[in-house]
Amino acid sequence: MILFAQRAAAILYSFIKSYPGLYLIPANVCPIVPLTFNLAQIPFRFVDINKYTLCIDEDIIIDQLSKTKCAGIVFVRTYGHVYETDLLFNKIKLIQPDCKIIDDKCLCLPNFDELINNNVDLVLYSTGYAKQIELGYGGYAYINKLIEKAEAKFIDFDIENYYKRAFHSGVKIKQVPQGWLNTNSIDNINEYKSIVINKIIATIAHKTRINNIYKQILPQNIILDDSFQNWRFNIIVENKIEILNKLFENGLYASSHYKPCNILFNNDIHVQSVSLHNKIINLFNDFHYTEEQAQRTCDIINQCV
Repeated sequence: MILFAQRAAAILYSFIKSYPGLYLIPANVCPIVPLTFNLAQIPFRFVDINKYTLCIDEDIIIDQLSKTKCAGIVFVRTYGHVYETDLLFNKIKLIQPDCKIIDDKCLCLPNFDELINNNVDLVLYSTGYAKQIELGYGGYAYINKLIEKAEAKFIDFDIENYYKRAFHSGVKIKQVPQGWLNTNSIDNINEYKSIVINKIIATIAHKTRINNIYKQILPQNIILDDSFQNWRFNIIVENKIEILNKLFENGLYASSHYKPCNILFNNDIHVQSVSLHNKIINLFNDFHYTEEQAQRTCDIINQCV
């Protein structure tokens, strides 16, 4: 069964309202996820990531589940990195059969023909801002049991600006303002699917061209494995700020993965999430970035490493 909405977060909102209780979420998650929990008044706990998969640490999950009753786990595919997780999901259900597994694939390429693991309760995809297929709206989810749609007041509150200011100020979020989550459905689902499908081939072709430039010119020792390079092209460097400044000075741009999200809510230190944030640079490979820009980006990075 597939659900569609104006935002993937709207489906997440309805799901966690249907299955309340404590959820485990990765510390490197997009801020929209914990803010959705906050809006729904559903408790959550941050968990550090694994230094190799860059996804939520499996050992910590198992340890937490052996000690604490959890309503669910949000498993985020960092940078769209998909790897074998069936054994983990099976293990989770053996420890706590009622624990819901949310497989967050919002940074993955949309797939309308996916075969879902029987242990997964919700698989999320997004075509919103800065996603692989960027429509500026839209999300969908595979779900194994129909849930009641939860409505939220919507006044087009700028949640992105809100959490960016919170990151900058260091002031902890207690309760997020109402009105930011659009829980409306998509008007024409067939049209939406058609638009997404038609964009996939061109998107893959463009990303492949840009990624090949990065792979051919940049030092191999700073490049993450190919499985991490679908959403953006990711490199690990020791002088991240210097490189970003040089790129911006030359009219180019790249992104810095957001800080560990828990600092919006508490002062806990998640070592691997902090380490990743301090060294990761997301190089653009979407339609906003040309091959000429990618080549210039490589030249500047090579001067700095």
